[in-house]
Amino acid sequence: MISTNEGVVLQCGNYLSEMFTTDKQSEYCSVIAIHLYPETLKMIYDKEFPDFLMRMEKVKPLVMEKHKASELLKNYIDSLEFYFANPVLVSEELLKLKIKELLLLLVKTDNEAVVKTLITRLFTPMEIDFKEVIEANIFNNLSTEELATLANLSLSSFKRAFTKHYVTSPAKYIRSRKLEKAAKLLKNTTLRVSQICYDCGFVDLAHFSKTFQREYGVSPSDFRVE
Repeated sequence: MISTNEGVVLQCGNYLSEMFTTDKQSEYCSVIAIHLYPETLKMIYDKEFPDFLMRMEKVKPLVMEKHKASELLKNYIDSLEFYFANPVLVSEELLKLKIKELLLLLVKTDNEAVVKTLITRLFTPMEIDFKEVIEANIFNNLSTEELATLANLSLSSFKRAFTKHYVTSPAKYIRSRKLEKAAKLLKNTTLRVSQICYDCGFVDLAHFSKTFQREYGVSPSDFRVE
């Protein structure tokens, strides 16, 4: 869940697709997304590879980090909005500078090491650990095909590897983990059922309720008050 004045740094293959409003919010919101494609970054830096990436010793898989906007990042977003409003001023060289500026600002956040790791992965080829991919994305609404892509495997190879590691099919395992998390949140938090539904990776409340009742014999709301 991301609120106003927050942002996320996401690994490719993860995405946000649901917008929520409350009585206190306006009827619309604006989101700025910046895609850091490895090919683009390598072209931008060319022979000026950033020093902070050269100093990274070991790169580990990392999927997402959420950050509250600092004054530096707020000013950066304001500058982008100015250029959106005045596109005639934008040039290729300016775009390169703005991306470099963003990377330098991100490594000035409180989670500097984490952000550096995420960015370094864009430049560093590495072997992806199969179970780390699954566990990192289990509550993201990703299809089996998308998980296979993240694991750098064909769909058939992914299914074979999954069965080898988890002794069940991807669909059964992921559904079970999502429902277990939902049950814990229902018993231990006051979150709305709809929010629990989305937090656990379900995209449809009716489907979530039906699946939950099939597993536990009662609806999510009744499960909470038992």
